[in-house]
Amino acid sequence: MSTLLDPVSTSILERLHEEQERVRLERDRSGQRIADAARQLLAPPPAATSKADIALSLLQNGMSIAKGVQTGVSVVAAVRTMLGLKRRLKK
Repeated sequence: MSTLLDPVSTSILERLHEEQERVRLERDRSGQRIADAARQLLAPPPAATSKADIALSLLQNGMSIAKGVQTGVSVVAAVRTMLGLKRRLKK
């Protein structure tokens, strides 16, 4: 019959404690890597320095706005279809 004071049970507890610590450290490192990746993905782009960069930035913003409007129109159309609302025809 082993008790907590036996050398065998003490070594098992020590190994469990070491494994817990290792897993905790790995979890913390993984969380930090995820946070760093998210920060890089969501960081604003660097400021445009040349005229070409400014023009490209304006073009990209315009295309993003156009795509957003297109998506919004298609969502509204889908919702109207689901609700059974038809487009009114002008007479």
